[in-house]
Amino acid sequence: MAKPQFNTIQDMMDYYYGSSQLINKTDAPHISSTTGVLNAVYGEAVWALFNQEANVLGVLPKTPWKKSGWRLQTARAGTTADGGVSEGGAIPDTIKGTFVEVTNTLKTVSHSFDLSEVLRLQAASDDDSIGKLEYLRQIYGTKHKEAMNQMLLADASAEAAAGGADYTGKTGFETLDRAISADSEEDAFGGTYNAFFDIFGLDRDSATTYDSNVSHNSGTDRTFTDQLLRTMIMNVGEDGGNTTAIVTGWDTYNNAIALYSDQVRYNVLGESKSKVGVNGIETESGIEAGFRVSTVYGIPLIKSKDVVKDTASRIYLLDTSDPEGFGEARLQLSIAQPTQYFETGMTQGNPFAINKFSTEGVYATFGEIKLTYFAAQGKIRDLL
Repeated sequence: MAKPQFNTIQDMMDYYYGSSQLINKTDAPHISSTTGVLNAVYGEAVWALFNQEANVLGVLPKTPWKKSGWRLQTARAGTTADGGVSEGGAIPDTIKGTFVEVTNTLKTVSHSFDLSEVLRLQAASDDDSIGKLEYLRQIYGTKHKEAMNQMLLADASAEAAAGGADYTGKTGFETLDRAISADSEEDAFGGTYNAFFDIFGLDRDSATTYDSNVSHNSGTDRTFTDQLLRTMIMNVGEDGGNTTAIVTGWDTYNNAIALYSDQVRYNVLGESKSKVGVNGIETESGIEAGFRVSTVYGIPLIKSKDVVKDTASRIYLLDTSDPEGFGEARLQLSIAQPTQYFETGMTQGNPFAINKFSTEGVYATFGEIKLTYFAAQGKIRDLL
């Protein structure tokens, strides 16, 4: 069959397509920008654009709140290396130590949220909303946990300055920065505030009785060195401490990597498998479950965004062991009631309780840190 001769493109389209109107028609398409056609659905889940870790809260052992105080022995009974008796000699005189009572105050940490019934119903329908309670509980539960971590790592100096000259406590959990302190630190940074670093009703001006091991430079920041860290580990050890975890910020951790990598120091920075639970951080041999954590000199190194910075983040050496066998760690978070969630209002069939057509949810934790041996804890501050 001979190929037809086309005089115009119109002739070609008519031949192959039957009618060129299939191409030349005027369209009115449904596209995403057509008014009323498309609404973006953003979804019910919400992803936070900020770090919400609570690592130090997880590191501290959790123990039941038994009493609002404890006793400390502040001086040894007798003298050094006494007790020798000559053959046939008399029984030595009786001896006694020195004791002090320590008072602790049960603290409350709480966060609540409110959801209108209208928004809740819209979230339960096909409307695009974040009003589902299951997601709000997750959001504010994470907030509750993060806030407790921030309380534990708050700057004692800043809190005291904000609290006034006679500041002796705070709402919410006490900060490790105040618990792990010393008289020399109070002298260097206390200024006109006479209770900057006092805690549990103890006066840090009482010589060195209630001192932790603290390395500071009177506010002049200095470079992090291996000597600073090794000296602190040694000082804590000489005082009978057993450092179970080192806590710092990511910047100081980065400085440590640079220090040890540049100087090719082997077996200083490493990793170990650990698990974190109600007993804090555990690294006993034989544990198969867990996650990898960094170590320095074999001690787990925990990083947290909430550690106080001078120029660089401070370093805390924590002793959460129980060498005395009392069943309680030397440093712990004593809990009177574990975190609980309460809800009232429309979802519970009782809007009268809050006098509105809404639902209110609240998280609450009751407890406080407990420290039974100050010198077993360490702190390095004033770092670049």
